[in-house]
Amino acid sequence: MEPKDKAKELIEEMTFRCNECHYQDNARRCAIIAVNEIISVIENGNPIEIQYNYWNEVKKELIKY
Repeated sequence: MEPKDKAKELIEEMTFRCNECHYQDNARRCAIIAVNEIISVIENGNPIEIQYNYWNEVKKELIKY
């Protein structure tokens, strides 16, 4: 997946549609999403340099979003 697409996906996953949700619950959900992404990359077995470059590009896309 392209970094721009991953950034969009992460933002969509972390967008909350519930006004009654508590901030701590939202923070926990965001943390779980981030950890699941890390686990997914590790499970795919990509070399660390490719992972590092990919996530830096995703971060740049998140900043631009």
